[in-house]
Amino acid sequence: MFAIGVRVPQMFCRADNHGDGSYTLWLYDTGVTSWATADYEPGRRAAYEVVQSGPRRLWDDLEAWEQQGKPGFESFELAVNADGEQRIHLGEESWAV
Repeated sequence: MFAIGVRVPQMFCRADNHGDGSYTLWLYDTGVTSWATADYEPGRRAAYEVVQSGPRRLWDDLEAWEQQGKPGFESFELAVNADGEQRIHLGEESWAV
């Protein structure tokens, strides 16, 4: 979850388990201006049905993390400059903390 939290800050997720092995994953931002949902049904689909709305494309951000090979916690570096600015680095990308 650390890697996802860095890549998609201020995002929260919730999973609704439907009791039959299927579930709905909800992603939303803290401002509740963007959201995405994916439905999973075991054995019925090869891909998830995804719907997203709002200015942030939350699901697209998660897919970008996956395309990078799902880097784990150990792949990130934290840098602090003399002014106290903190940034998290992953290869050529970086994010302010």
